[in-house]
Amino acid sequence: MSTIEIVFLCLRKNVRLKIVTDLTLEDSISSAAILSSDGFVIERAGDVFNYDAIFNFIEIEDKSGMLTIITEENTIIIAKIGDEVVCLVCGIGVNLGKIRILIDNIIQELSQLQ
Repeated sequence: MSTIEIVFLCLRKNVRLKIVTDLTLEDSISSAAILSSDGFVIERAGDVFNYDAIFNFIEIEDKSGMLTIITEENTIIIAKIGDEVVCLVCGIGVNLGKIRILIDNIIQELSQLQ
């Protein structure tokens, strides 16, 4: 592996970590993660959450490429971006419009790394 490839991989890791960390700074987001297409957590920040259950929903997409799951305890938002999946765990009654705007921004940031 060349030095340029190693630098690029480190840059991708740092950008991913910054994205999930910044997301959890939002009051309404308790946990954020970037998952691989096969369900492994690449980066995670915030409260502990069982992302294994999310893997069952990775293939489900609507036209926007996002899926919102509302449970008794959480609102879970899943967005597929290329080969990766962004998963946010939010409280009930979260402002979904604001969260979707944040996800659109993340899509732009991650797509530049693909």
